[in-house]
Amino acid sequence: MDQKDLFERAYKEIGQIFKPSPSLVDFYLNRVKKYIEFVPDKKVKVLEVGSGLGSLFQDEFLIEEERNYLSILGVDFSFSAISEAEKRWNNLLNRNKSILKKIDIKFLMRNILDKFKYDEPYDLIIDSHCLHCLNGIHEQKKALNNMVSSLKPGGILAIEMMIYHKKISFSHPYYFDRNTSKLFKEDCWGSLIPYRTIPKSLVVENMILDEELKIEYFTIMSNQRMIPESNREIVKEGDPQCLRIICRKT
Repeated sequence: MDQKDLFERAYKEIGQIFKPSPSLVDFYLNRVKKYIEFVPDKKVKVLEVGSGLGSLFQDEFLIEEERNYLSILGVDFSFSAISEAEKRWNNLLNRNKSILKKIDIKFLMRNILDKFKYDEPYDLIIDSHCLHCLNGIHEQKKALNNMVSSLKPGGILAIEMMIYHKKISFSHPYYFDRNTSKLFKEDCWGSLIPYRTIPKSLVVENMILDEELKIEYFTIMSNQRMIPESNREIVKEGDPQCLRIICRKT
């Protein structure tokens, strides 16, 4: 079983209990929106990276609060996730078609490590907890470069991700390699499969600066932890901290 198989299996297991991340919804509504250059009567073009089983923009409170028209493309490398996300979006529209006056979402199976074509660059790219799911810092750098390439000048890149702290800890079947910042999960055959990459905040900051982005907002939510496992709801002190970044392409 490789990393993609691991995520496909996880998506299938939690497919019936999807809910947009409250943390990402809060991040967008209370921080990210303030930095977007909204133009009256013009739709905001949004790329959501790692949309998983559904978009964060499907949150009912977010939809109610949104005052601008958003055209969103959600991308994920999992076929199972994209299929489920499309079903959920269509079911939501069947219940309330007036949503289309504010938000339109399309989903596409794409790997953020691959360059992909677009009609025009995006006003906003939001990482929907994708970067920390990649296999190594080298993949995070590649994904970040692809995101920046898809962003229009003056556009915003928003990231919420897991980061390392001194008290980080994991128990079986998880193993964290501090030298590579990789979190592995042991499968039923005893093989270690790459599961997350949880770097230090300084490493992430340098990645951002290497892309010549202007950092508008960079904060560690010191009292907030991010649960790395998909089957756990109770937060532990040893879980990764939450880093929030808002950057502008100059």
